[in-house]
Amino acid sequence: MKKIINIWQELTFSQKISTFFVISFLIIVSLTSILTFKKLGYKSRASEPLTPITPPNITIVPSNSSRVFVTSLEYTGNLGGLNGADTKCQERANIANLGGVWKAWLSASTPNGDARSRLNHSEYQYKLIDQTIIANNWVDLTDQLLLNPINLTETGQIINNVSNKWNVWTNTSTSGSIYDTQLNLTCSNWTSESSTITGRGGSTIEKDIRWTASEFAGHACNIPHRLYCFEQLPNITLTPTNIPTLTPSSTPRPPKPTCSPRPACLNRRPACNIKEPLGGWCKTKIIPVTPIQEIEIR
Repeated sequence: MKKIINIWQELTFSQKISTFFVISFLIIVSLTSILTFKKLGYKSRASEPLTPITPPNITIVPSNSSRVFVTSLEYTGNLGGLNGADTKCQERANIANLGGVWKAWLSASTPNGDARSRLNHSEYQYKLIDQTIIANNWVDLTDQLLLNPINLTETGQIINNVSNKWNVWTNTSTSGSIYDTQLNLTCSNWTSESSTITGRGGSTIEKDIRWTASEFAGHACNIPHRLYCFEQLPNITLTPTNIPTLTPSSTPRPPKPTCSPRPACLNRRPACNIKEPLGGWCKTKIIPVTPIQEIEIR
C-alpha cells in the first residue's frame, strides 16, 4: 500500500488527472455491464437443476472370431456331467490366460443337453488359437466339413497322434445334436468312468464328420480322452442408467416483483424488496393549532 502511495505522490498533476479518468471510466463500464445483464435477465446456470437424459441402448459387438481349442489334458468319462466338462474347458482357458467364457462341445441325454442347444451360434468365424480358420460361422461349422481340423491345444500344442481311431469325447453329430441317448453309450451322461460302458467321440486329425462323430465304436469310459472347447461370444445389450447432463431445466423463472412508483416525498423510488411502512411512505405532519382567544371590544 505504501508503495502505491509513493508512486501516486511522484506523479505530476496532469498524470494524476489522466489516471483518475481512466479508473473512473473502467468503473463506469463495469457497473454498466452488470446492470445491463441484470436488466436482460441473465443469470448463472450453475445453480439450476440438471435434467437427466437416457442415452440409446448400446450394443457391444463381439470380436470377429470365436476361438476353439482341444484340451491339452485328457479325462475319463466321469467329467462331472456337462457342467463339469464346461468347467474343465474354462479352467484350461484360464490357465492359458485366454480370457472369455468357454464351453465343451459335448452332448448328453438331459433337457437341452445337446451341443446345439448349449453353445451360442456365432455369426463370426471360428478360429484356432493361432488364428487358423476352422469355419466361417455356426452354419459352416455344422455342415459336415471343417476348413481345418481342431488339433491345437490352449497352449498351442498340435495334437496329431490319434490312437484307437479317435481321441476326443463328444457324443455329438455334425449338426450339434446328440449322437447317442442311451446311458450305457454316454458314460452315464458323463458321470462314470466304468470300463463296462462306453462313450462316443471324434478325432483331432479329421475335417469331415469324423471330427466329432467317428464311425468307429465307442470307447470304454475309463480311457482318458480330450475335449473340444468353444469360446462363447454373445451379443450383449446394456440397459443404460440415467446420466445427468448440463442441459438446464425448463422450469419457468419466478415473475419479477411489481415496484411501486416513487412517492412525492422521496427523492428516489424505494427498493422493491422493502415493504411499505405502516402509514405509507409520506406521513402527514400534524401541526398544533393555537386556539383563538376572543377579544372583547368596548
